[in-house]
Amino acid sequence: MKRLVLNSLIAVFIVSAFSCQSPQSTEDFDVAVSWELITNFADQEKPVFQAAFTLDNRGGYTLTDGNWKMYFSMAPRKVIEESIQARVNIRCLGGDFYEMSPKEGFSLRPDESLAITYKGETFVIKEADTPMGVYFVYDDGGQQAFSSLIPEIAPFTQQEQLNRHHADQEPIPTAASAYRDYNWSEYPKDKITIVPTPANQQLTTEKATIDEQWGITYDEALDREADYLQTMFTEFGIPLSGKKNQIVLKLDKNLTTPESYRLEIMADKVLLTGSDPAGVFYGIQSIRSLLPVDVFSKKNTQLVLPRGMIQDAPRYGYRGMHIDVGRNFQSKETIFKMLDLMAFYKLNKLLLYLTEDEGWRIEIKQLPELAQVGGRRGHTIDEEEHLRPAYGSGIDGPYGAGYYTQDEYIEILKYAQARHIEIIPEVNFPGHSRAAIKAMNVRYNRLKAAGDEKGALEYLLIDPNDVSVYESAQGYTDNVVCVCRESVYKFYETVIDEFIAMHERAGVPLQWFHTGGDEVAKGAWTGSPICKEFIQNSPELESVDDLQPYFLKRANDMLTEKGIVTGGWEEVALKADAEGNLQPNPYFAGKQVVPYVWQNIWGNEDLGYKLANGGYPLVLCNVTNLYFDLAYNKDPREPGLYWAGFINTRSAWEFVPDDMFKSTKKDDMGNLYEPQDFEGMEMLKDDSKANILGIEGQLWSETVKGPGMLEYYCFPKMIGLSERAWAANPEWAQIENHEMRNSKTEAAWAQFAAQLGNRELPRLNYIFGGVNYRLPPPGGIISNGKLQASMSMPGFDIRYTVDGTEPQITSLKYEGPVAVQGKVMIKAFDSKGNSSLSYMVE
Repeated sequence: MKRLVLNSLIAVFIVSAFSCQSPQSTEDFDVAVSWELITNFADQEKPVFQAAFTLDNRGGYTLTDGNWKMYFSMAPRKVIEESIQARVNIRCLGGDFYEMSPKEGFSLRPDESLAITYKGETFVIKEADTPMGVYFVYDDGGQQAFSSLIPEIAPFTQQEQLNRHHADQEPIPTAASAYRDYNWSEYPKDKITIVPTPANQQLTTEKATIDEQWGITYDEALDREADYLQTMFTEFGIPLSGKKNQIVLKLDKNLTTPESYRLEIMADKVLLTGSDPAGVFYGIQSIRSLLPVDVFSKKNTQLVLPRGMIQDAPRYGYRGMHIDVGRNFQSKETIFKMLDLMAFYKLNKLLLYLTEDEGWRIEIKQLPELAQVGGRRGHTIDEEEHLRPAYGSGIDGPYGAGYYTQDEYIEILKYAQARHIEIIPEVNFPGHSRAAIKAMNVRYNRLKAAGDEKGALEYLLIDPNDVSVYESAQGYTDNVVCVCRESVYKFYETVIDEFIAMHERAGVPLQWFHTGGDEVAKGAWTGSPICKEFIQNSPELESVDDLQPYFLKRANDMLTEKGIVTGGWEEVALKADAEGNLQPNPYFAGKQVVPYVWQNIWGNEDLGYKLANGGYPLVLCNVTNLYFDLAYNKDPREPGLYWAGFINTRSAWEFVPDDMFKSTKKDDMGNLYEPQDFEGMEMLKDDSKANILGIEGQLWSETVKGPGMLEYYCFPKMIGLSERAWAANPEWAQIENHEMRNSKTEAAWAQFAAQLGNRELPRLNYIFGGVNYRLPPPGGIISNGKLQASMSMPGFDIRYTVDGTEPQITSLKYEGPVAVQGKVMIKAFDSKGNSSLSYMVE
């Protein structure tokens, strides 16, 4: 594509000029939009990017200063108003939603093009950062009309486009860097391995052959597990209805570790003994994992298992995944599939993030507006019918709208329970609450108009006279509820009570409730008359800094009274000191408050240990290792965020919960940490290790659209998570010497990568209907005129072209060093024809 902007001084380029009459139909409107990042180095002192929109009028409609506006979503970046080089305004309406509107004198006639340069704060290095969900609202003969489009995005090719600023030390992935970095062991392809690694595995080369003559015998308390096993084998083509040989499922109280099991495979019998039904269930998953990979892609007349014994137990009782369906929605069926995959990899908690600024995703029958208004997005000015667009949802994007009915949520609960997974619902308060606020504003307006002032106020979440000035981390100025209103607590209890009722209907008692509690912007409540009076009349409160802990105390008291554990992000266990810095709050320690700690950067690398040592049971969610929505690497085509760096499968696999300084490798700008960087920080005390309940992978969904993207972000990262959550502390993690530990880690990772390539990823092509996992791109160099290529793990074909075109499944297959000329492109393919990103080999 040609460069759209020749330099930052060009503002308008007129291709040609023709006059036209007012449009007679919507067919007259045809405006194409393209966008280009010019540079991230528009300011030498601080990160500022410069970019350009180009509007190309291809229809018969003249755009004037009063008949159109353009809307789009883009990763939140403040536009520098005085930098705009055209007769337009570009302003953020909140969050990631922007409006472009014409200034007086604007005109764009048919066959004219207009380039609009502007600057914004910070940087843009990913295609996922660029404008999406673009649409025009224009005047069609006095009627409002809409036109949606997909903008053309110029490729990122220059250093000033690929780097964030001068401080950016993260390397840009290339074929050559991949070739240098890739290393895996020649792990025997026929070696049977299980992920996560069992505590004790003694398997032989002898086989047990299971066919239609086999059946199932089980203890009475294991009927659900027996049904699951029966269904699993039936799907493979073996109904297990015979009587000759048996798979025996038993419970044994002598196995004292929860969720543990012992699996013994003999020629004529399989004995699976568990400490509890969950242990038996995980033994069944190990049977599934031991099966040859090729059985997953066909119907079988017999199945072969290696004979031997596995004795196993989990390292942590909390082995979790977090899935955000608030920002972009995922269907019930997608959650079912993720539950199947979680169960296979022996994860047992799903934190389901159901509410956000941009979406409320659960039906609350007493407050129908929450789902009807808060669960939908589209073009709106007043947000009386639905929320405005976000994250590229545009006018009617499929992932902006949706919610679970109560019946659907109950189905999810039952499906999870059958797989020994606990669903932990999250309703985020008092921040991140814009969807709830807007929905309750609609309720307020409806009832007030009907003359029911008392009813209107019953669930109102704001102080209408609040003039507080604040801005949330995601760019909102109206997403914090007024915690000084009693109606807020009635709202929250109403929601909790409906969750309790849904869980009771499902036969799955609600044990944990996650309150969110994070990222309440500084300045909230400072301009609220209600809060001013409330603080004056409350002796225990000194300032607005006390209001968030006050809300948590009320919420925790409410949940404790109902027998429910209170979860929340790390802020729920913190309190501002005299200088405004957050410090551990001793008040909630020992009060069934469980913080989920994500922050281990920016000088807070030891925050989780401070809280654990301070008496808080907690879940570690470290951003540098376990945030799966962070991009795999810096390649601009690789989707995902990067505000805390880049996360790949190895990042999750090498996480060391007991000594996370060993696995905190880089800061957000790619600078390598050295051991001395952590000197003086708080270590986890031996008697506080029990406070680490477990670990959790996070999937926030700003850039996740649809089930395919969800799977791409999670796999194979989630396999690394499962290894660290279940398997025992590995030998390499216990080595104190920095160089020796790194050497042992490299060797262990090489073996794990071989396991992924030989068994785990090929299986993902077929298990549970197939998974859209990420294939690693190949590496390559040209040496002495010959292409030399490699993969980071076995099991994939490398294909190449020499004319600069994208390799296809039919392209030349790389078999070894080969003489090449021209523009060489390489790409990896799996056995099913799925492919990786491609690289040009320089």
